[in-house]
Amino acid sequence: MLCLMDGGRSAARGFGGRVRVEGAEVLGLPAALATVEASPRTRVKRLVRALEGLCGTLKLMRVSTVLFSHDFPFRDFFLDRGFREGDSRELLLIKAAEILKAASPARTRVLLSAPRADRRAARLARELGQEFRYLVTDIPGDTSSIEAACADLGLTPEPMRRDGIADVDAAVFLGAPARPVFLADRCRTVLIGGKTPCICGGREVERVRFRLPDRYRDGIPKNFPQDRLLSAALEAGRLPAGEVTVESAE
Repeated sequence: MLCLMDGGRSAARGFGGRVRVEGAEVLGLPAALATVEASPRTRVKRLVRALEGLCGTLKLMRVSTVLFSHDFPFRDFFLDRGFREGDSRELLLIKAAEILKAASPARTRVLLSAPRADRRAARLARELGQEFRYLVTDIPGDTSSIEAACADLGLTPEPMRRDGIADVDAAVFLGAPARPVFLADRCRTVLIGGKTPCICGGREVERVRFRLPDRYRDGIPKNFPQDRLLSAALEAGRLPAGEVTVESAE
């Protein structure tokens, strides 16, 4: 279960810390909404007891993933107690080709780096092949599934050079590459597996604006990261991928 964790401050004199938990629904996804309030006068021991009590409540509710509001002050407290912070991996994976299409001025050559040629890599290879003329791959092992996914596009994936130099306009990394990869400065990148020193050069696409149909907009809390909310809803199957479009990418 997902929990949205919000933090506020109370100026009430003598206020000793308070938490509230209530049910919520975000993009069709059942969730818990937890609010933690504290004032400058809150004693540390009382605040810790309140936070510990909230942890116990969330575990009874079988909450494993938490999304924190912007500037939530107690983030590390919950991560240290075994809760996982939600991320945008699913959203980036599903929309990587669209993001690079919007971000890359040139759409000639694209690199796909993945730890294995699984179903997701094959699907992404096809989507990239629909937007770029040439596909370069950095995938160990048998890549026949990647070739099959691109066959009807008239596209034959080519392996990356052994020295790790990739002369491409864009690149997607599904994880840390097994060897250093060298990219030109013009190359726009989507890092689904996070930053790694093995990726040298390139420019990560850091700001992406997504658009949803109007009927969804009232269900998105304004003080939470939109990309992580969208990713959670996509991963849970509550939001069709086609409903999310890339408005801009920089």
